[in-house]
Amino acid sequence: KNRSWSIGSPLGSFAFNKSQGAQLSLNTTYRKTDDDGFKEWSVKPILEYGFSDKRLRPLLEFNLRNTLWRRLNMNARFGNEVVQFDNRSPVPEDINTWIALFYKSDRFKIYERNIAQLSTRLELSSSWRFGIKAKWARRNPLRTNTQFSILEKDEQYSSTAPLEWLPEIFFSENDALEVGLSLFWRPGMKYMTLAGRRINLGSKFPRLALHYHKGLNIIGSDVNYDKLNFVIRDPFIDLNNLGFLAFRTDFGHFVNDDSLGFMDLFHFMGNEGEWAGTDRNLIRFRLNENYEFSSTNSYITHNMEWHLDGYILDRIPGIRSLLFSSVFGYNGLYRDDVRYHELIYGVDNVGIGIFRNFRVDFVWSFDQSGYREFGVNFGINEDL
Repeated sequence: KNRSWSIGSPLGSFAFNKSQGAQLSLNTTYRKTDDDGFKEWSVKPILEYGFSDKRLRPLLEFNLRNTLWRRLNMNARFGNEVVQFDNRSPVPEDINTWIALFYKSDRFKIYERNIAQLSTRLELSSSWRFGIKAKWARRNPLRTNTQFSILEKDEQYSSTAPLEWLPEIFFSENDALEVGLSLFWRPGMKYMTLAGRRINLGSKFPRLALHYHKGLNIIGSDVNYDKLNFVIRDPFIDLNNLGFLAFRTDFGHFVNDDSLGFMDLFHFMGNEGEWAGTDRNLIRFRLNENYEFSSTNSYITHNMEWHLDGYILDRIPGIRSLLFSSVFGYNGLYRDDVRYHELIYGVDNVGIGIFRNFRVDFVWSFDQSGYREFGVNFGINEDL
């Protein structure tokens, strides 16, 4: 009772990249909940095998969740894994598998790590949340181990290094011990209680978040840094007949950058490929490469979208019946050495009948030297 055991299909986990080659994963999940459904814990062992590097990588995850009143989430991860240099995973694995196998355009920039991580997030009140994380990792470079592709067999894969001018093995094995603290505040948050459970109803004010990451140079750790981020974000500002506005502003500063690896830098998510999920539009740029602007320099980024629904296109004869909607956007990076801007016009709600989960964006980019380039992005809404 209140227990479940699930096993994922290895064939459904198929993925491909130039370092591991074809890879399959076997993952199982055991989950238990209390009688009221408010508390849940789960354990998830994962085994991943790469056929080109001939490596078996085990990983074990524990999760504890309490949703009764003060929401509590606890997570633990132990094992070996292959990850991208930007821990937000800017290139989706399914997209990378497709473009690698059929276009030989593997965009994964990856390394391997042994990891032991503990993290907790607690809701202090309806408006305040707090998070803490401790992580140890042994980090190793990866090399290209296969040139297989279904098409484009004469081409060569780019290296696993994040920048073209770097050698593929550009760092040596190192250990990193890191602690992180996060504080989230959304003023004016309203909620209701139902059957002993608190349900948040939202707020008209944006959410503010402060993140602090410390690299500790103790017990064999090779890093020593202090990194701060301050984020203001609001995904929905109602403009009535003029649609809605969404924005995110991020301030970043290294207080101390004495010793760190490339993966510890500030990264700015860029071009994920010709197709991308629209759920990430407020944390990414469209026409720059993922690690083009990575550095320790202080910065400000601003991402904004104005969704006008059908306010403009509904007024154009012949277009109104298509039910398309307009989106205007702006992305900007401000740094001592960089001024980078993108202007965006998007057509949303593209499709046929009830299948309208596609979006097309036309993007113009500029930097401190002037106009850079024009590009077209195709997006898939997250609820597809």
